Amino acid sequence: MSEETQRSEEKAKSIDAEVLRQQADELRQSGHLRPEGPSKTLSRWAQGAYLAILVLLIASVIFLLVSRESRLWLLRGVANAWVRVSSTQENAAIFKLPPPPPKAVEPKVVLQGSPTLVFRAAGSSAQPVPEESAETAESEGASGTEQDESKPPAPPEKTAGSTAAYDLLVKNSEVARKLASNGFPDLQFKEWKPVKNSPPEFWINVVAVRADRNVEFVWLVNTESGTVTALSQNARDLQRK
Repeated sequence: MSEETQRSEEKAKSIDAEVLRQQADELRQSGHLRPEGPSKTLSRWAQGAYLAILVLLIASVIFLLVSRESRLWLLRGVANAWVRVSSTQENAAIFKLPPPPPKAVEPKVVLQGSPTLVFRAAGSSAQPVPEESAETAESEGASGTEQDESKPPAPPEKTAGSTAAYDLLVKNSEVARKLASNGFPDLQFKEWKPVKNSPPEFWINVVAVRADRNVEFVWLVNTESGTVTALSQNARDLQRK
């Protein structure tokens, strides 16, 4: 083999070694420049938190599967929350009912000209009364009946039960307590009086003065349950203020 051939082979080997060295350097540099990805291993506290959440979820599911009352309670709670979120007070409409129609008075038929029997003491027989006397008696009876019907019934007196009902009204109703203590600028407390005494229910009328006029507010008070209900329209309007 000639010297020129050996030199060309050595030169080719040195060129190949240089090229390989450059490629290795390029690969090494590209490996250093490649961004390192996030570590997939989690810390111990994160693993513990995930494990606790998983155990809690499994225990909750098992508890709901076993207990029927808990499932019903959860469903009711979700339904109530959804109703409160979906419904607003702006959508709620207040309908005022008209006053009741006046009560019709049935006409009374009085037969004229018929004899009237007057029953006397024992041993005496019933005797007919003349027509003129009968008409006079009927007219007097009719006038007396009309006077009784036109005369309003006497209001009930204040009793220990009605007084206890008024105290319970002032205690359980903030509006009534504010009204009794002159908490409304346009209303001046005057008095209270019972309207109906039917234990354990009492109707209490709180009277206040507005522009020299009496304004009445009626509440229903149950002394056993302690509930207070507004009966009159004035009381309902005052509670909405």
